[in-house]
Amino acid sequence: STATTTTTTTTTTTTKTTTTSTATPSSTSSTTKTTTTSTTSTTTTTKTNTTSTTSTMTTTKTNTTSTTSTMTNTTSTTPKAAATTIIASAQSLCSAPATITVNNTMLSTNSGAGSYQTRQTCAWTLTAPAGYVPVLTFVAFGTEAHFDFFTVYDGSSSSSNILLRGSGTDLPAPVRGSTRTVFASFVADDTVVASGVVAMVTFRPAA
Repeated sequence: STATTTTTTTTTTTTKTTTTSTATPSSTSSTTKTTTTSTTSTTTTTKTNTTSTTSTMTTTKTNTTSTTSTMTNTTSTTPKAAATTIIASAQSLCSAPATITVNNTMLSTNSGAGSYQTRQTCAWTLTAPAGYVPVLTFVAFGTEAHFDFFTVYDGSSSSSNILLRGSGTDLPAPVRGSTRTVFASFVADDTVVASGVVAMVTFRPAA
C-alpha cells in the first residue's frame, strides 16, 4: 500500500484604512485607523494507493507404496534341487568361520558393518557334536524384501530340505535342524542392501 498526502496552505491578508478628519477654528486633526484581516485556508489532500497481492499455494500429494516383508518357514519333505553350489563371495562381510562347530557362535551377514554388500553371498555349515542338533536363533533380520534371501537347509548342502527361506524385516522364529548338520546361506542381488542378518548358533540335545 502507498499513501500520498499533499497539504496546501493559502494565507489572505486584507488591510482596511479609515481616515477621520476633524476641523476646529484653529487646527485640523486627522485620525487614521487601519484594520487588518488575515484569512488562512489549509487544504489537505490524501491519496492512498492499495496494492493487493494474491498468494498461490500448491499442495503435492505423495502416494507411498509399502512393501510387505515375506518370511517362509517350511518343513517340506521334498528335497530342493541345487542349481548352483553356494560359496561365500570374495571379500564379503560374511562372518567367520564358514564351518561352525562351537556352541554359542554368532553368525552374521555383515560382520558388524551397517549393511551387507550388493551381490554378496555367504555360506555356513553348522555341525553339532554327536547326539545334538544345531539351532539358529535370530537376533536381527533385515534384507531387501523379495530379492535378498537367507536360507536354512536341513542337511549339509543346498540340495537338502529347506527349513527357512527368509526375506524382509520380520524376525523369524528359531530354526532347529533334525540332524547333526545344517547348511545356511545368504544371497543378495545387485541393487538395494539392508541391515543384514545376525543369528546365534547353539547345539541342543537331539532327543
